[in-house]
Amino acid sequence: MFGFPESEEGMGSGIIFNEDGYILTNYHVVNGAKQITVIFNNGTEGKEIPAKLVNYNPSMDLAVIKLTENVKVPAVAEFGDSDSLQVGDPAIAIGNPLGKQFLGTVTAGVISAVNREVSVDGQKQKYIQTDAAINPGNSGGALVNTYGQVIGINTAKIGGSQIEGLGFAIPINAVKPLIDSLTKPILKIGISALNIDEKLSKEHDIPVGVYIQQVEGFSPAEKAGLIPGDVVIKFDGKKVKTVQEINELKQKHSAGDSVQVEINREGKNKTLTLKLAE
Repeated sequence: MFGFPESEEGMGSGIIFNEDGYILTNYHVVNGAKQITVIFNNGTEGKEIPAKLVNYNPSMDLAVIKLTENVKVPAVAEFGDSDSLQVGDPAIAIGNPLGKQFLGTVTAGVISAVNREVSVDGQKQKYIQTDAAINPGNSGGALVNTYGQVIGINTAKIGGSQIEGLGFAIPINAVKPLIDSLTKPILKIGISALNIDEKLSKEHDIPVGVYIQQVEGFSPAEKAGLIPGDVVIKFDGKKVKTVQEINELKQKHSAGDSVQVEINREGKNKTLTLKLAE
């Protein structure tokens, strides 16, 4: 269960998948969190252990957090095979519906559908559908089979308070290929930016690329010499048109690596060297 005390506290669930304290959850559970804490449901009397966000994939609604204290995890989850699921197979959801009051709740049902295509935030994804009860607070928790293997990541983002018997989970086989990248810390550049497409390029007479709106103080971007108004047209030798393309390229590197960034500044192209950092 995760909480981020601020003006309010949010709750979610997670799956320990690594003895080093890495936990898989939904991105919407930790998005915007100023502070993340973890409570193990193993009789530790509600002790809250600090954790940090490691990496995330917003389009898949996935995130990985890591405990920042050296503690022994109670167990490590075993991943199953969601491709082998059939309609009617038993399904068990584990999590914390509605917060601390109902820690470690287990609900059971069956697989209602496999590869159910659902549109969330304008993006279509395929989910496991189950009639096991999944409520707010269950998000990020495990959907398991009768062997105790994780077959899906529950999400309460779909549906509403008036809906019953209609739960959804991200298939674990869609998650497995992302685990390596999600356990790699996000590398920092330190800019806020705007994508410049062909239309904006013509309107403002600037190149297609990524327009830098702000540069964070003491960030790799500032140290490299990037300033607001620059348009990034190439990153690490590749043409870029979106912030997402830059993010994908930088995540292929490690902290401390240097990459070449080609920018357009007041109509002239210039190449800067940027040193990536966590």
